[in-house]
Amino acid sequence: MLSTSSYTPHQARAFSRRALSSSLNDIPTLAINLSFAPLTPLNSRFQIASPRPSIELLTNANPSASSFIELISRAREGLKYHSPQLCEDGVNGTYFLKDKSGENIAVFKPQDEEASSENNPKRDLNSQSSLPQGILPGEAASREVAAHFLDHEHIYGVPRTHLVKVTHEFNGTELSSKIGSLQEFIENDGSSEDFGSRSFPVSEVHKIGILDIQILNVDRHAGNILVRTRNNTTTLTPIDQGFSMTDTLHCPWFEWMNWPQSKVPFDDDFKSYISRIDIEKDAQMLEKELGIRPECIRTMKITTTLLKRAVELDFTLHDIGRIICRTNPDEPSILETIFAKAYIGIEKKREIIGAIRLNSICTVSSATYDEDALLEILFNLLGYELASFSTGRKSN
Repeated sequence: MLSTSSYTPHQARAFSRRALSSSLNDIPTLAINLSFAPLTPLNSRFQIASPRPSIELLTNANPSASSFIELISRAREGLKYHSPQLCEDGVNGTYFLKDKSGENIAVFKPQDEEASSENNPKRDLNSQSSLPQGILPGEAASREVAAHFLDHEHIYGVPRTHLVKVTHEFNGTELSSKIGSLQEFIENDGSSEDFGSRSFPVSEVHKIGILDIQILNVDRHAGNILVRTRNNTTTLTPIDQGFSMTDTLHCPWFEWMNWPQSKVPFDDDFKSYISRIDIEKDAQMLEKELGIRPECIRTMKITTTLLKRAVELDFTLHDIGRIICRTNPDEPSILETIFAKAYIGIEKKREIIGAIRLNSICTVSSATYDEDALLEILFNLLGYELASFSTGRKSN
């Protein structure tokens, strides 16, 4: 609490006149209690009120930010009337944000309430509330945003998602500020587990499969694919991309691997789109705008390269999934095995270089040199594996 006695008499009188001439609506962050009684100095003080509920956009440098501002404005207005509503589903702290009328318009996932985090309100209720291998606490929010940022041509249908800072009371706690992902709420008729998968259009299944391979989504189950049918047209919307781009290549299974559409060849539109994916440009964006760890960006580079090369050989979505996913939980996938061979190769190459003392060839940092060399060996091995796999498919 600050006293007007810290001002000069002239400043105090000027401040008092300005305060009295303004309505309380014009100065909502100040709770003013001013009095001119000279013998009661305690009454001539004012207080700075606690911060008001707010939403601040943090990823405003991304080109998609301009279209997100209107949603944030509606959600910010809604916070004046409705507190964030904790979602009962899932293992993370997830909140529905409403507009002024009370309609759900956005989904907020704070970094400090992700699975395994101490502030996760579901931690004691869900024994499976843990992060998958290769994801650190607080990283899921940036992966949610990354999936949207990588959907350059809006092929995948990922809901608009950005990093924000929300200030409000969460789940009965005191007013606090939390950073996390904010995603637009998508109206739906249910998730894919509520419907027969055979009714889904092939293109809708393919778009989600391409996304999952590009980001190596290790949590693609039937519950995080939303379904909406209007005018005899069914649309699938992928949500919950937080558990993706891990620092390992361990991938249990993709839900769409069980669907017959995954065995249908890609059409020319999808082939053309995949050929246009710029891996290096995407890698730079993920590092610059979201600060994603290099080893996780490497995962995206590997799986996207696999996608591009496999499609050139007319592999189906299911074929690519068989290379990425483990058929036995305790045994590495084909892709994991290729990576292990590449790693062994780079270790041998390092030993040879050290033995003949060719230190002069390392004109860049050893970490960068090893990374580039590792990927070079891996992609060569991947090419051999794909060619062998393709020959086997044709013979069958």
